[in-house]
Amino acid sequence: VHWLEEEVLQALESCCHGSDTSHPPDDLLYVLNCSEVDLPQFLALTSSDQVIHLIRRHVRHMDTVTKTRLVDALQRQHDFYVNRLQQELVVELLESTTGDELRMMKDILDEGGDFYNLHKLVFHDLDPEMYSRALNHIQKEGRQLGKQYDQGKAPIKIVSDVDDTLYGSGGHFPAGCDH
Repeated sequence: VHWLEEEVLQALESCCHGSDTSHPPDDLLYVLNCSEVDLPQFLALTSSDQVIHLIRRHVRHMDTVTKTRLVDALQRQHDFYVNRLQQELVVELLESTTGDELRMMKDILDEGGDFYNLHKLVFHDLDPEMYSRALNHIQKEGRQLGKQYDQGKAPIKIVSDVDDTLYGSGGHFPAGCDH
């Protein structure tokens, strides 16, 4: 482990009350949500297996915004598509989010303004086992959410990428940043 990773790990463990997971790690949650922390860069510098395990121990204390910031930051890691531990954390974050909170997470991930979105995450970045878990959870939650509405009254999200396809390409179809 690189010396910086070791220092960060010690600081994170300290702000997480050591190994006590019964209390919310307020300092860790602050770091993960602080607008002054470039979370993808922070993880690129410090995401050793130990840091990922520490974050996983505290998923149950995270709100939807924290989980979404982590999913986005992890997806942006250069080795995410081959890093099983990071993928497991992302799927755990998805699976721990249900109902309207999951819908909010999906919307935030899709509104990032670049090609890092839920579609890329599930269909291109996750290995087959993680892909199945993520997709099964999303489908199950979608069915549950749909049951809360009268027949034909459930909200529908139309997935369209007109802004990238037409505007991002200078009006020449097909193009844009979403290949």
